[in-house]
Amino acid sequence: MVRSIDAVLGSRLLAGSFRALTGGRLRILGYHGVSDRVRFESQMLHILDHYEPVGAESVSAAMKGGAVRDRSAWVTFDDADPSVVENALPVLKRLGIPATMFVCPGVVGTDIPYWWQIVEEYESSREVELIGATPREGWLAFLKRAEDSNRREVVDAMSESLTLARGSSPTRRQITVGELEEFAAHGTLGNHTWDHPCLDTCSAEEQTNQIVAAHEWLRSTFEPRHLLFAYPNGNHAGTSEHVLRDLGYDLAIVFDHRLGRRDQNPLRLSRIRTSDTAAPGRYAALVSGVHPAAHRVRSHLPSAFAPGHGM
Repeated sequence: MVRSIDAVLGSRLLAGSFRALTGGRLRILGYHGVSDRVRFESQMLHILDHYEPVGAESVSAAMKGGAVRDRSAWVTFDDADPSVVENALPVLKRLGIPATMFVCPGVVGTDIPYWWQIVEEYESSREVELIGATPREGWLAFLKRAEDSNRREVVDAMSESLTLARGSSPTRRQITVGELEEFAAHGTLGNHTWDHPCLDTCSAEEQTNQIVAAHEWLRSTFEPRHLLFAYPNGNHAGTSEHVLRDLGYDLAIVFDHRLGRRDQNPLRLSRIRTSDTAAPGRYAALVSGVHPAAHRVRSHLPSAFAPGHGM
C-alpha cells in the first residue's frame, strides 16, 4: 500500500507537475545519518537532474531579498553523525553539491551517546532492570514532550540501568573535530544546540545556555561564515528565536515537512523530512512537494478516511 501510494505521488506526471507549480519555492531537505551511499548518490543525481542545488550563502541571500533560483534545493544534515562524512561527503564532493551539517558540540570527539540513543538501547535491551512502566506512546515520544530536567533524570536512570546490566556505560562513536573540518572544507556547519534538548520543553535560561554554548564553540573552533541554526527535533521555541536574533543568526530551520517560501520568517524556515532510505518514488514525491501536500491533506482528514502511516 505504501509503495503504491509513493509510486503514484512520485510518478513523472504528478511529481513533474508539482515541480512546475512550486518552482519558486525553496526545498530544504533534512537528513540525519547516511548509511546507504548508493541510494544517497541516486538521490543526489535526482536533485541534479531536476533541481538547482544551493548552499547556505544562496539561501541567506534569498531571504534578505535576493533572487531565489528556480527549483532551489538545500541539502542539510542534523546531529553531525559520522556516517555523513563517511558516506555522504564523498558523493557531495564528487557531484559538486553544497550542504550544511548542524552540530551539537557537547558530544563532538567523545563516545557519549545522544540521549535518544540511550533510550533506544534501553528499550531494545532484555537485560536491564526496568525503571517503570513504558508509556503508551513509547519512551522516546514521551520524553520528547517531557519537561527537560525530567527527561534528563529518566535518561540518566536508563543509562545507569544499562551500565549495571552490562558492566560498562553505553557508548557511541561521535564525530571528531577533524571530520567536521573535512566537511567544512566543502560545506557549512551550523548550530544544533549544545546537546540536543527539545527547546520547547526547556526553561528560557536553558534555551539560552544551549544556544550560546554551541554558538561560542562553533565560532571559536571554525569561525563560520554564516550563522545557521536547526531546532532540535524541529521544535520551534519563542525564546530561542529571540536569542538567535540577538546573536545575529541568518537562518534557522524547523521540521514541518513543507516547502519554504521567501516571505517566511528566516528564523523559522520550513524543511522537508527525508532520509537515504527513501525509495526513488517516495524521494521524487518528497522533493517535488507533492508528498508534503498530500501529508497536509491527510492530517486534516477524519481518522476513518485517512490513509496509513506511509504518507
